[in-house]
Amino acid sequence: YVKKFHDGDPEFEELIWIEFIKVRIIYDFEYWLYSFIQIRDKKTGYMIPFLPNRAQRKVIAILERMRLAGMPIKFILLKARQWGGSTLVQFYMLWIQLVHRTGWNSVICGDVESQSRNVRAMITNAMKEYPEYLLGEKVRFVPYEGSSKNRVIENTGCVVSIGSAQKPDTLRSGNISGAHLTEVGLWRATEEKTPEDLVQSIEGSILDGAYSFFGLESTAKGVGNYFHRKWVGACDGSN
Repeated sequence: YVKKFHDGDPEFEELIWIEFIKVRIIYDFEYWLYSFIQIRDKKTGYMIPFLPNRAQRKVIAILERMRLAGMPIKFILLKARQWGGSTLVQFYMLWIQLVHRTGWNSVICGDVESQSRNVRAMITNAMKEYPEYLLGEKVRFVPYEGSSKNRVIENTGCVVSIGSAQKPDTLRSGNISGAHLTEVGLWRATEEKTPEDLVQSIEGSILDGAYSFFGLESTAKGVGNYFHRKWVGACDGSN
């Protein structure tokens, strides 16, 4: 079909395909994910295209329903081990930051900072191979204002910050549009802080609207903790 328009000029044909791809990735998250994001295969150690599994596609469908309806994207994800819940959530946020929005800042928060760094490392590795033609230049993911905890995608002006439940004071939670709270089932209350306080602080920094994003995820870590109570509330409709 494209050949009808390029009149035998291969360079023009390539330009048409690039413009088609730029439009398609706005609407087709799974196409963007498989075509331009690579993850490390846990069996072989090689980098491979991110092909969503069945469980991940179910989550994608739910996130997309909220996004397409113009709703705030809010969810709690009780995940099985090793099926890629954290990975999927983080790359959905990256899709927003690279394709849909500028100045859309995000926070990644785990129980300890190493968890948050591991999640952000997936972004760093993926963007090393991200095609220049999608942004018109090579993607640049660099420290923001000299901070190792905050990095910015200079091409879109989106800041990605990391922090932890154990050291919440280090979180840059102002002016954010998205938050990924990971392994929340591990978060413990102490005399000085509770998971509720931290979650409310982060959520309160996000202005609800189209493309605002607030996701809690964890594997099951017992009953009676904050994540379990939040999950039960989501199931019975009380939150």
